[in-house]
Amino acid sequence: MMISIKDQAYEKSPGYGIAMAFAFSNCLLNAKNIIVSGSEALYNMNSLLNNLVIMISLLAYMWAIFFVDKRGRIKLNQMVIIFLLLAFWGVSYLLNTSLFTYSYVVEEFKAFIIYSLPALIVIPLQRDCNALVHGFQKYKWIVFWVTVITVGLMLLNGKIVTSGTRHEMYSMSFGRAVLLPCLLFYMEWFETKKKVSFLCAIFCTMAIFLFGSRFPILCIAMYLVWKTLLTKLTAKKVALLIGSAFLFLIIFINLDYFIQTASNILMQFGINSRALTLLATSKFGYDDGRLAIYSELIKATNESPIIGYGAGGANIVLNNGLSHNFFLDLFANLGYIVGGIIVLISCISIFRLYKNNKGGTNREMIIFCLCMFLPTSLIQTSLWRATYFWYLIALAISKMIYINMPLEDEVNVEQIKKNDHKSVSYTNVYM
Repeated sequence: MMISIKDQAYEKSPGYGIAMAFAFSNCLLNAKNIIVSGSEALYNMNSLLNNLVIMISLLAYMWAIFFVDKRGRIKLNQMVIIFLLLAFWGVSYLLNTSLFTYSYVVEEFKAFIIYSLPALIVIPLQRDCNALVHGFQKYKWIVFWVTVITVGLMLLNGKIVTSGTRHEMYSMSFGRAVLLPCLLFYMEWFETKKKVSFLCAIFCTMAIFLFGSRFPILCIAMYLVWKTLLTKLTAKKVALLIGSAFLFLIIFINLDYFIQTASNILMQFGINSRALTLLATSKFGYDDGRLAIYSELIKATNESPIIGYGAGGANIVLNNGLSHNFFLDLFANLGYIVGGIIVLISCISIFRLYKNNKGGTNREMIIFCLCMFLPTSLIQTSLWRATYFWYLIALAISKMIYINMPLEDEVNVEQIKKNDHKSVSYTNVYM
């Protein structure tokens, strides 16, 4: 099993409380992003809900710091990286005082502060990912049930609120938020083979496909392929794969019928699904103007290839637009030289991280983050919105700390398991 001991065993490890608070905060924030897609009244209260989520999250962190993880402390590696990142924003502002007049720059900065900065603080405090994965698995149910309610509200109201005035209805924020519990359910299913986990994952996948954007589907596909390739094949699994392939073949052959049927059902509720429309018109893979954006961004970066344009540089040169590409956004921020060095160091660090963690929750968390980041890196996300890229950097920092830290400085979880063997019954944490 991925985690084979009850909470009592690894609650004693440093960082447990802060990891649970981190997972709770992230799930709560994703649940908020989902529910506002189903209710216009809640969407109009979005700022208030954001403040409420922040207050609840701060209380959770305070509980963890003062009552659970009294020994937790930020390490030098973390402080240096966090200081450099915030200093980069500060210097960029001093060189361009109109920086925060661009709305997308403000959103990029907020996204980094809310989603990624906490990861750079919390994740390196963990000796392993047991508590972190356990926390996400525990609180994913909050996001799931909010998803169920939101889908019901969309069908009841005949509207996806965050789709704005588009004729073809979809919500990028909805799909991005539902992706979190979706992959967590698939993760649980691969480890426990629970049917309920698989059914919940399928529901989330369908919700993303019908009401979200296209890029989460790539993340799901990458995760399923990756995990399937890592799974030892048995006769039962081979039969399942053959059955799944046969089912997909039937759907593909009768694709027009299934699209029309699904469209007709949704239209009964007043919803015109963008994904179904794109499939019906053979435009599911079209670039939606991204190639033109990339061309403009490359041209602008070539005019300042050494130093780039500073934090939010891509948004500025695109006249308050979005880059939709992590690497081009990185180069626009830092130039080709520094940006290239960061890409190289990041690739080496992540590769070593994956290679050195051959199993257990550490490997699971790395695969999870890679599948959340890589498919979107070339078509959707940016440097400061790439939450799971920063998760991977935080995991790499944690690994460096693990290598350099004396064992007596931390609680040895293996020793806890050994000592508690007689008093703690072994079971799956997902029960």
